[in-house]
Amino acid sequence: MGLSQRQFSTELKLPLETLKKYEGDKRTPGGEALIAFARLGADVHYILTGDRAGYVADKPAEDGRSEIPDKEEQAVLDLYRGLAPEDRDRVKKIITAFVPEDKNKKAG
Repeated sequence: MGLSQRQFSTELKLPLETLKKYEGDKRTPGGEALIAFARLGADVHYILTGDRAGYVADKPAEDGRSEIPDKEEQAVLDLYRGLAPEDRDRVKKIITAFVPEDKNKKAG
């Protein structure tokens, strides 16, 4: 999300020490804190379960890989989500140019 711990705690109106306890699994956030996290764009499903929202843990994709993105894939996805719609379209066109034609037909 691009915020330091201090900035994030300020936005949440939580003491920094409380946020550190949440992150260190020394304290569990309550409902109001989770709502505040969600309003700032945090993945509350991930906070609660350790699984990324929209993905089913341990369910293999068609190619046999896990549907849960690894750190590199998640970093790319996070960057993509931060783009304006017209920039997302440009990125999709660039990626499509690198995908073999038989896979383009399945995706389209």
